[in-house]
Amino acid sequence: MTNFFALKNFALTFAPTKISVATGGDMAYEIGTYSLSFDNDRGPVRDAANTLSRGRKSMAPGSRADIFNSNSAP
Repeated sequence: MTNFFALKNFALTFAPTKISVATGGDMAYEIGTYSLSFDNDRGPVRDAANTLSRGRKSMAPGSRADIFNSNSAP
């Protein structure tokens, strides 16, 4: 992520559309979107995507998983 923050006019936003917490409170997931933009030598780069994050209450390694699927063509 450090390289992204160094990009010219870098902007990144996340917006949750649904958050669900397990009855026991030990696990949750979030569905949402993100928007990414920056400028490079060839011009502006823009991307929007869907996101899914799943996490457990523990902060141990592996307690969180994220996936991002771009809405743009490859």
